[in-house]
Amino acid sequence: MGLKRVHCGSLIMLLLLLFSGGCAVKPLNTLSSMEDFSRVKAALDLRKIAEKNTLSLAGAQAAALQNNPTYQAAYQAIKSAKYRYYRSLAGYLPVIQSNSAVTHSLRNSYHIKNPPAGIMPYENYFSAETSLQASWLIFDGFEREFAALIAREDYNQSLLEDANARRLLLQAVAFAYYDIMLAEARKVIAEADLEFQNSSLSQAQSRYRFGKNSMAAVLNFKILGNEARSAILAAATRVRSGRYALAALMGGSAEYLPEEIKLDTLQISEPFKLESLPTYCNMAIARRSDLAAMRSELQISRYRHLQGYAEFLPTVKLFYAGSFSNNNFRYADYRYSASRYNHFDNTYGATLQWNLFDGFASYNLLRELVTQENIAQYKLQERFLQVINEVSDARENIVNAAGQLELYRQTLEWVFEQRKLVQVEYDSARTTISRLNGAQSDLVRAENMLAIAQIELNKAIIQLQSAIEGDIAAVPSGRNLSPEAECSFDKLLQKLADKFKLP
Repeated sequence: MGLKRVHCGSLIMLLLLLFSGGCAVKPLNTLSSMEDFSRVKAALDLRKIAEKNTLSLAGAQAAALQNNPTYQAAYQAIKSAKYRYYRSLAGYLPVIQSNSAVTHSLRNSYHIKNPPAGIMPYENYFSAETSLQASWLIFDGFEREFAALIAREDYNQSLLEDANARRLLLQAVAFAYYDIMLAEARKVIAEADLEFQNSSLSQAQSRYRFGKNSMAAVLNFKILGNEARSAILAAATRVRSGRYALAALMGGSAEYLPEEIKLDTLQISEPFKLESLPTYCNMAIARRSDLAAMRSELQISRYRHLQGYAEFLPTVKLFYAGSFSNNNFRYADYRYSASRYNHFDNTYGATLQWNLFDGFASYNLLRELVTQENIAQYKLQERFLQVINEVSDARENIVNAAGQLELYRQTLEWVFEQRKLVQVEYDSARTTISRLNGAQSDLVRAENMLAIAQIELNKAIIQLQSAIEGDIAAVPSGRNLSPEAECSFDKLLQKLADKFKLP
């Protein structure tokens, strides 16, 4: 009865640990259909942040930070690394194991004649045994110390990788947002071109009826009108595709960004003073989370290198083993009909294990770890050069986009005035229809190039902010990683981590 109560209590304690530790199993959503995805609830409703059905860039970025599955997976990677760090601290604590066994044996013997001592016609044997083993690692050549350092650095690296995922997500959302704005601007330009072609067509048809021009002029404006309609169709398609892409970045399907929610009007970034390239490079070197993550990777490889020396050092452990057994015997046709006894055993001591020779396996492992550290060093250099290149490219893009914007502002003024003059000349039959077509084509091209320059300047500024990992106004900062957001056992585990915190 006592043994039964012990097992029931152990089972209850195990269930409490599982549920309080957040290990309850949830049903899987394999996303096998659109209906499955519709059950995935977005963490942020766009209608709650879209003011007057207008979604700002900051609002789109905030929605992406709340809903984007890739970014949410990065957060789970942080938690996973944190739990690995907690696991690494188990090496500082004793290992305690309990084993229980219940045995019932029945044996019948037949055709017994002059049996030796101990052989009975019938035996009924019942035994219950419980044992307890404990061991405590005292020294293992500093392997557990470096294992904890590696796990802690891995956790820090996961935080940096999460920050880098945030940086890339904000840039991707901004680029998708501006691509939609560019497509909408091109649609407006094409609609204005169509309006001009329709007006010219009406005038050409009127002149044709009075015999003042040929049918060729009428066909010319019909052809150009269809080209404008084609441009409108292409721009509208780009708008829809861009909205699909933006909705996906925000963690939703097309329905997540309905047509009634419009984007904000294009705001041209005000001219600002560019700092020197070395200044931006130094800012990026100090701030970039992906570069810091590579530094953590290098540090981890150094810890693994040092951990390899543990193979040449001894391992010392303390151990204890205790067992208790209750044995009951029943016999038939023997001088004793029953017997029982209890047995209690205690064993303790210390062990020392030292690998003196393993066929140079430890030596070659150490050499392998040295090469892995060298690889991490070269990868850090590669990422360093990549960061410098991204900063340089972003700064040059700003210089180019600002220059292009100023040039096409002037060009647009000139081509608009030119189109007006040519149209007057064409209406008075002082120039050809080809000249009018060329002037209108120049105007449409200048309007498109100005829109591109405006968008490219905004994108270049976002690119530079991302390259130096600068703060973006109106966008929520990093995640809330406070202990209150964790399960109840995390406070206890964090105290353990603080107690065994290594330098």
